[in-house]
Amino acid sequence: MMLATIIIFFPVFMYAPKRIILSDKQLILQKRIGCLHLSYSEMAEVCIYNTNNPFAEIRTFGSSGYLGFIGNFYSREIGFYTAYVGDYSQTFLVKMKSRKKYLFSCEHHADIVFTIKQKL
Repeated sequence: MMLATIIIFFPVFMYAPKRIILSDKQLILQKRIGCLHLSYSEMAEVCIYNTNNPFAEIRTFGSSGYLGFIGNFYSREIGFYTAYVGDYSQTFLVKMKSRKKYLFSCEHHADIVFTIKQKL
């Protein structure tokens, strides 16, 4: 039983986000394994995302609770997206020109959105 728990939760733990960094040219999400790089020039829009009911989001693949909401989700409001969310009250949405969407959360999400909008 313990082995099954480790096998299930280890991948989620390894892909959990550690920090968000804003460089001169891109947003970088550092994870325990690897990084996600999103270039400002490829971003179409960034905005604060507020939802009244995060449990109305449909998980298509990933974790919805253990170490946050990590993986692929669907909502009526924004469609399909990839989430790296710890706290839904601190989320912001990044829409890419390629139509991919990413949902992130961090403590100073309003400041991050403001800074990214200046770079777009």
